[in-house]
Amino acid sequence: MDKLMMNRNQKIAASFDKAAEFYELHGTLQKKAAFELYGLLPKWLKGLPPGPVLELGCGTGLVSQQLVRELKGFPICLSDLSQAMLLAAQEKIEAQPQVTFEKRDANEPLPSQHYSLILSALALQWLREPAQGVVNFSEALKPGGKLILSFMTDASFSEWKAAALDLGLPFSGNALPAPDQVRSALEACPGTLDWKLVNFKVKFPKTLAFFCNLKAIGAGVRLEESHLNPGQMKRLIQYLDEKNQGGLTMTSQVAFACYQRPA
Repeated sequence: MDKLMMNRNQKIAASFDKAAEFYELHGTLQKKAAFELYGLLPKWLKGLPPGPVLELGCGTGLVSQQLVRELKGFPICLSDLSQAMLLAAQEKIEAQPQVTFEKRDANEPLPSQHYSLILSALALQWLREPAQGVVNFSEALKPGGKLILSFMTDASFSEWKAAALDLGLPFSGNALPAPDQVRSALEACPGTLDWKLVNFKVKFPKTLAFFCNLKAIGAGVRLEESHLNPGQMKRLIQYLDEKNQGGLTMTSQVAFACYQRPA
């Protein structure tokens, strides 16, 4: 692993380590997206071949709980880059011999044609190359195996982006995957794909509360070179507050996908 990637991973892990204790208290979007995925899992988990299951980026176990309930009898490995997140998930999920926990970087190679299922919920956006990542995941599936994903897309935070544009400021959030690129990467793999885009809206009393929330859930870590100085940040917050005097509603777009490799 090169030094740039190691530094990026260290930043992400440290940010989520700090956020683990109160992640679910502040993770309104994360809970909304998890509930949406809960509704899709009964259909998407049908017809899995026997074999190991891997969750990449399990976080505090929001989706893991449902996965363990749905897949009794499958060996399941729940993994995350953050040790603190893993511990939080471990506390939530009752100890079972078929469920293991592992600190793992989702960018690292996986064994070929090994998994019955790979699931990643709201973690793909943290990969260095998300579109290539899903191709790598698909190649790690057994024949008939499935890849289930949810991830934030680059259509998220439109209110923030519009305000920055109005003020002539750069958008200082982290880059998010373009859904069409990820979808095209999966469609280029042999197999079938089920796909859904959902816009979630979360309201905050003030703009500052939104930025504090990003930090509280670990997503405030800065991975891009573009950033605002304190004066620019103050202008952005004041502008958004003036435009949204009843509170700021922020939109996040989440893609949900189920890819199945040919049997």
